[in-house]
Amino acid sequence: MPAIASIVRNYISNELKGKLFPLKLDGTTLLRRSFMGVNVQYIKEAKVVVRTLAVRELFSRHTSLNIKSELQATLDLYDLRSSDVFTSTTDSGPNYL
Repeated sequence: MPAIASIVRNYISNELKGKLFPLKLDGTTLLRRSFMGVNVQYIKEAKVVVRTLAVRELFSRHTSLNIKSELQATLDLYDLRSSDVFTSTTDSGPNYL
């Protein structure tokens, strides 16, 4: 599985190289476990493409600083820069602002 995950990450990374892209973030808690989902959305060959970069389990408090750290770790996995994030969409949680 790690080899396949690496291939998928490289594929997505290459698709996004040199492009601005929007991020979608959402958090949820279920049975005392918390998760944050990170998606990107872009146009490829006249079609909207949505890719899930990560569903990360959060083990620390859901502060904006911890969420930012988890998001940066996700972007780093794909060799993406935060300066290439064009927009971000989140739920209405104050910790995502």
